[in-house]
Amino acid sequence: MGAKFVESEKLMMDELAGIFEGLGMSPLLGRICGLLIFCKEPLSLQRISDKVKISRAAGSINLRNLVAMGLVRKLPPGTDRRDYYMISNHFAQNLLNSSFSYLNGMISIVDECIEKLPHPSVLDAEKAIWHKETLQRLEDFRDVIDVYQHSLESSAERIKARQQTRQRRRV
Repeated sequence: MGAKFVESEKLMMDELAGIFEGLGMSPLLGRICGLLIFCKEPLSLQRISDKVKISRAAGSINLRNLVAMGLVRKLPPGTDRRDYYMISNHFAQNLLNSSFSYLNGMISIVDECIEKLPHPSVLDAEKAIWHKETLQRLEDFRDVIDVYQHSLESSAERIKARQQTRQRRRV
């Protein structure tokens, strides 16, 4: 494997680690995906753990999560009775879907917090001011999440169109 290839693989592992961490997930998930994107053949748990520099237990837990998210495929054990893993064919779309789920969860939490605030009519003047300020911050936060989610939805449509164009070119 050439030096440029290794450099590119490391860059992808590092960048995806940051993206996953930014989405509130373990950066190890991103490092594993970054590694698997560059693999031409399935890798065993041991090989993945060695390359990402984590324990087999941490590798197993993170791979289980990636499989559940649809980002990684677990292949049936080979003749050596080990499980092997590959990046999902729909990795990018499934990652985007996971982002939507995460954002929907955040919106639900904010909405629940808003609902649990006491009604201002039962508060004294000082707490009513606190209530108004808190409500404003929660609503602002919800607006940011909502705008971001709509931006992602728009991006998802553009991505899908690009993928369809590439598919047509290949045929």
